[in-house]
Amino acid sequence: MNKEDAQLDEILAKGSLGGPEYDRILQRVLDRTAPSPRQRSFRLLGWLAVPAVAAAAGWLMFAGTSHPPEFTVKSGAGTAAGAIDAACSPSGPRVCRYGEALVFTVNAAIASGYLGAYAERVGDPAAARIWYFPAGGRSAPAVEAGTGTVAVPDAIQIGSEHEAGLYRVTAWISAQPIDQSQIGPAGPKVFVSRSDLELKIAP
Repeated sequence: MNKEDAQLDEILAKGSLGGPEYDRILQRVLDRTAPSPRQRSFRLLGWLAVPAVAAAAGWLMFAGTSHPPEFTVKSGAGTAAGAIDAACSPSGPRVCRYGEALVFTVNAAIASGYLGAYAERVGDPAAARIWYFPAGGRSAPAVEAGTGTVAVPDAIQIGSEHEAGLYRVTAWISAQPIDQSQIGPAGPKVFVSRSDLELKIAP
């Protein structure tokens, strides 16, 4: 501590000065301890830099831990998934009662050709397939290309061949009609569109 600082401390401690002199001495103390304009500029830049550094750190953390979204293909290449549906009315979608008609619909804007379909009772591997198209003199209905969903005119009347319960209906559109003998255990191998539908037969 230099001599001048000691004298200032002594004067301020005793409080023997008048107001104006006290203010002048206090101002000298403040001037001596106040930062220079250069220091104030660096201090201001430092405070301004804090949010920027925090933002950069947050961005780096996000960029380091985030991953690009993954996209999956829902249908096989060259096929139109979900173009075929079926329902009974008035029981509601995919619920049929005996005597009602099961009507197939096809989105002809994305799939056209020949409709084939059969049903298999769920949980009963010994049960035979119930053929809809082609079957019993019914050929595979032709579905012309169009601009929207169309109902296939050939409806299937639900009869005693269906026991009450749950069925899986396999339906497809193929470029050419496919005979029953050409359909293996897994269904058709060549098709434009295929749908596997759940159908409930209510008593």
